[in-house]
Amino acid sequence: MPASRKIPVHGVPMREITLSGDNPPLRLYDTSGPYTDPDHVVDLKLGLPPRRREWIANKKDVKDGVIAYKIAAHAADIAKGHPRAREWDDALSKARFEFRWEDQFNLSLDPETAREFHDETLPAEGAKLAHFCSMCGPHVCSMKITQDVRECAEREAGLQQKAVEFKQAGGEIYLRE
Repeated sequence: MPASRKIPVHGVPMREITLSGDNPPLRLYDTSGPYTDPDHVVDLKLGLPPRRREWIANKKDVKDGVIAYKIAAHAADIAKGHPRAREWDDALSKARFEFRWEDQFNLSLDPETAREFHDETLPAEGAKLAHFCSMCGPHVCSMKITQDVRECAEREAGLQQKAVEFKQAGGEIYLRE
């Protein structure tokens, strides 16, 4: 607005408009808020009374809101094709598949809650080295079964290779008919 300037009045953003003649300037609330002021530092904690800061920080809904924001931001990064977001997803998936629990916790959006959930059902420290989780257990874990199948296939491929080498060396395989 020409002939106006933004001024703070007790921390409230106002617009002071210069009027014609001998009229004093008119002050109006500036709906653009403090965010259009390049010198304004936005820190939400500064707006809280000191005795409420800790109380608000300890509220679960605040933490849940932050986690929801992180999930939405990460989903947006994935949708935009941000390469680092995909690298993060892949690293977390690999840590899950390899049962690297500490890496899973550290790569999660909320490491503290991830550890708490894990420890609710598998509290022993050794459980952080286990190759299964509490959801399926050690005998029906799909990731463990997949690893076992891969290892079996590798052994089978190794045996097939040894059979080829045996034949190439002139050995014979006796088969019962």
